[in-house]
Amino acid sequence: MLLAFIAIIIFFIYALGNVRIIAYTNKQQIDNEICTTCYDNTIDIFDDSIVHEIKILTDDNTYDTLIDVFKETQEKEYVKVDVIIDGITVENVGLRVKGNASLRNVLGVSMGNGDMGDFAPKAFGQDFELPEGFEPPTNMQNNMPTGTGSFEDKMPFNQMNGGKEDIPYLLKFDEFVEGQCYEGYSEIAIRTSGVSEDASMLQEPITNYAMNSVGIPASKTSYASIQLTEDSDPIMYTLAEQVDQLYIDKLFPDSDGVLYKINQVGNSFEYLGDDPTLYADIFEQKTNINDADMTPLIKFMKFVTTATDEEFAKDLDKYFDVTAFADYLAIHNLLANNDSLAGMGNNYYLYYDFDTGKFTTLSWDTNESLGKLSGMGGGGEKSGSGSNNGATTNVYWENSGDFGKFFEEQEAENTLVEDKDKGGKMGMGSHILKTRFFETPEFLELYEQRYELLYKKIFVKDLLTQKVEEYSEMITKYNEENKLVDQTEYNKAVQTVLDFIEARYEYLQTIDFLTTFP
Repeated sequence: MLLAFIAIIIFFIYALGNVRIIAYTNKQQIDNEICTTCYDNTIDIFDDSIVHEIKILTDDNTYDTLIDVFKETQEKEYVKVDVIIDGITVENVGLRVKGNASLRNVLGVSMGNGDMGDFAPKAFGQDFELPEGFEPPTNMQNNMPTGTGSFEDKMPFNQMNGGKEDIPYLLKFDEFVEGQCYEGYSEIAIRTSGVSEDASMLQEPITNYAMNSVGIPASKTSYASIQLTEDSDPIMYTLAEQVDQLYIDKLFPDSDGVLYKINQVGNSFEYLGDDPTLYADIFEQKTNINDADMTPLIKFMKFVTTATDEEFAKDLDKYFDVTAFADYLAIHNLLANNDSLAGMGNNYYLYYDFDTGKFTTLSWDTNESLGKLSGMGGGGEKSGSGSNNGATTNVYWENSGDFGKFFEEQEAENTLVEDKDKGGKMGMGSHILKTRFFETPEFLELYEQRYELLYKKIFVKDLLTQKVEEYSEMITKYNEENKLVDQTEYNKAVQTVLDFIEARYEYLQTIDFLTTFP
């Protein structure tokens, strides 16, 4: 028996030693176990009227480990830390790095095969020159490619190699203690300004505030002063609510369904067949792992890909919340967020409700909004004038601007190779669902109606400027007693956002259907 036992141990070591075992749990089956140990506080973690204070009780070696593991293996491993959040200590919390393009950009880690995440799929490993006369926004000028040579060599990736202070993180309260949560949250995202550094860090808080104000679901956000170690200086981050089972339960309280997250930037949403493994690198199933699979999503993609124009117009609303989708596209186009399904086909979730049999589009990760990636499209009179106003000139702004024209010219000359695995080209946002939606007259009319409604609620009522000023006053006041930001740089960045809002509103007043719609 002893020899048999030893033989079994040896088998597992040598046969399975390199296999990663992942334990999947259906959170809907253990609702009663979620947040069994909940840390409460009189201060709501997503109260955005104050600057929250978080101290992570660890040392530099912890961050070195997280960074080294990710660089070497591309894995986002958790380490165990204690944290103090607004005076409340929570022990044995999971901490890991998070993010995609923003994380890789800071650490100088490419996605392999020339794939540069949000900025450059492998089709763009060509010799590269900027369009004639193109001037990127100030915050991108130091990192934009110039001249000829490898596109990957000239993008910000593999050139920054920042430290722990520049990295986004995830706090997972129940990683090491089952059922542990903080104020009802099992996870909280610690977020940076994104790929292009912006001292104001206004993009996500303002964009999500706008969405929530007009009834479009978006993560709650707030600002935080965070000490990454006990001895380090505090750094300003934003906090964001994770899109997970708890988020879905609050958003759809009487619903049972499954949540899918897009993982492949620029994917075309094309039906590839009924084999779920064909979609493993495209979408990630986030909830209901044991009781559901990719079947509803595959069925929907098949309809979107194969339906005739008549079938698409007649039956899309049987599969899909078309009004929610029109709102999603309209808000991201209004606020010039290229890093979304409205633009590059990135940063969205699809939630499938078993009862209604319909999908709903959900937003995520808006820290490149408000024209921040206008260097990748947008044009506009003030583009390159020292402010992020590049995306002020087109209601379908992701298809406009110097970069859009440049890509069309390169494609016409056959100098760009379409990446069929990715289903599109960098920044072009080739997405069958979106394309067919806009090409269907009744859905285009719905989009324009929702666009006009959101335009009036957000820009005509000047919803954004007031909130920017509130956040600015809050940070400035906090900074007087607690050195958190360089006030001069912060003020300049805030003004850039205000300039964008003003320029965007000026342009929107010239849109025909906004001025003539009944």
